[in-house]
Amino acid sequence: MAAVEGICYGLVGPGYATAGNILVSEATVAAMEDAFLTGRAANLGERLIAVLEAGQEAGGDARGRQSAAVKVMCQTVVPYLDLRVDDHPDPVAELRRIYELAAAGEGGELEFYARVSCDQHASENPEDYPE
Repeated sequence: MAAVEGICYGLVGPGYATAGNILVSEATVAAMEDAFLTGRAANLGERLIAVLEAGQEAGGDARGRQSAAVKVMCQTVVPYLDLRVDDHPDPVAELRRIYELAAAGEGGELEFYARVSCDQHASENPEDYPE
C-alpha cells in the first residue's frame, strides 16, 4: 500500500517487508516481494540480490540508477555479507558481480564470514584467524 502516492511504496508479509522511496510504481515492490517469496537461492544474501534485480527490472527508482547494497547479519557483530556499490551506471548488476566474486570457490570469503558470523562462540577479532 502506498504511504504517499507515487513516492513511497511498501508491502509487508510474515517475516519480510519490501519498501522503497521515489519508485517508478508500486510494481517495483510487488516484483521484489514476488522474487523474495518464490526465490530458491542457496542463501539469504543471494536471495536479496535477486530481490534487488527484480525491483530494478520492474522499474526501480524513478531518479535512475546510482547505488545498491546488501547486508546480512547472523549471530555476531561481524556481518555475514556486507556489499555496497556507489556511483555506478548499473549498481545492481555490479553488486551481483562482486557477490559472485566473494562466493567463488571453496573456502572463499563468504564461507569464512558464514563460519564467523553465524557462530556465537567465534572470535570477532580478525587477528584470531590467520590467512
